[in-house]
Amino acid sequence: MNIKFERPVYGPLSAYLTAGVGYAFTNAKYDDGGEDTSDGGFIAQASAGLLYNINAQFEIFGGVRWMYLDDLDFGGDNEFDISLENDIAFEIGARYNF
Repeated sequence: MNIKFERPVYGPLSAYLTAGVGYAFTNAKYDDGGEDTSDGGFIAQASAGLLYNINAQFEIFGGVRWMYLDDLDFGGDNEFDISLENDIAFEIGARYNF
């Protein structure tokens, strides 16, 4: 589930905030044995940035995004856990709205 708030700043320039939560399904394959295993966990994200509306359908944007994913436990014969860093990433892109 995600939500996005957008507010015009000046002319075609807008600021945005997003937030989301959900459940992520993950699958891993061991290199040595070819065994597949899967796990899942809670995931959350939030972002903020600026976007420029080129026209009614096309926009470009840039901002920062924070993501969180629960530690994953892949158990089984070759048991291992994966801990992912909850970090901030930069994003830039273009979007076409139908």
